[in-house]
Amino acid sequence: PAGFVSLEFRQPFFTTRPQAWIPDLIVTDAARGKRIGAALLDAGFAEAQRRGAYAVALESGHHRTVAHRLYVEAGMAAQDARSPSQRVRNVQCRGTGCGRPRPTSSTCE
Repeated sequence: PAGFVSLEFRQPFFTTRPQAWIPDLIVTDAARGKRIGAALLDAGFAEAQRRGAYAVALESGHHRTVAHRLYVEAGMAAQDARSPSQRVRNVQCRGTGCGRPRPTSSTCE
């Protein structure tokens, strides 16, 4: 595989809709610069939307400037100015497939 993304769903107390969480987004060195990360993020956003999540969130180290550019290009924004490593993108569910979530992952080859 050229890359991997894992997607988990959390159920916050303040809403009936889950939040999607990306704990891992990995692209091999040989595959970097080929939009694999963008494709994996898009797959995560699509699955989150399908499952009715209100947002997709992740954390990334401050030193990962290339990754941060990818997240901004994908429509993610810093959740809080005091914590720029946390990124969030709001999503909207369309259709009837927005049921109770379970963990999932995607791989690009």
